[in-house]
Amino acid sequence: MIFTKKFEQDLDLIIDSVKNKKKFAFSKYADGELSILKNKQITNIDNWTFNPFIDRMFSNLLMESFKYNDEGYFIGISCPCCDPTAYRWFIDNKGSDNTNTTFANIFVNNNYKKFKDELLPLFNGYEKIYLIANKESNLLKIKEILNYTEFIGIGYQAFKTDLNLIEDLRKKIEKEEIKDSLFLFCAGPMGNVLSYYLWRHNKNNTYLDIGSTLNPWTEKNIRDYQKSSFHSNKICKFEI
Repeated sequence: MIFTKKFEQDLDLIIDSVKNKKKFAFSKYADGELSILKNKQITNIDNWTFNPFIDRMFSNLLMESFKYNDEGYFIGISCPCCDPTAYRWFIDNKGSDNTNTTFANIFVNNNYKKFKDELLPLFNGYEKIYLIANKESNLLKIKEILNYTEFIGIGYQAFKTDLNLIEDLRKKIEKEEIKDSLFLFCAGPMGNVLSYYLWRHNKNNTYLDIGSTLNPWTEKNIRDYQKSSFHSNKICKFEI
């Protein structure tokens, strides 16, 4: 993929890659990740709190994922139309090439309908789907739209309580010889690290950090872009 920095067109590139079962990883970085990368305390809308004095190891892991450069590793960052200060920091500090960089909110805002209508159904084209999401998710409700093979539940503060999952998943993929499969992460900043780490160790699968996009089915808090609002119609731009 070569991202165009056009909101809908870049989503089309991801849709086409999933449709053709291309193997790649996508990790997105927005305001919450920025605070962690800068080692600043934050309490997120999803009720996780990063403490720079306690969670410094995770900050280092997240920075490692942000600095990683590989032709099959793609990242999304805050766009200048939403957060110009964050955008500038991300541009100045990222490891990925510009052609591998797109919007952190590529799946949401005005693109969310297309995510639901076109990309989400394509996920079910994979023979095996591994979903990593909040352990309190409504699994029957998720099954209505995603035929996942295995659900791996994590806590609200997975980067504190479930760090062992990083290595556990790597070992699982190796032991079970998992390939040609799809890994979906609805895991907050833990999704960034998992996308990076698993791709670095095994490039035989596709790893996508899809953030809060499944909230209507996991019955977590519903975001503004998931209901009629300013954000649900917003077409983001990379021009300042």
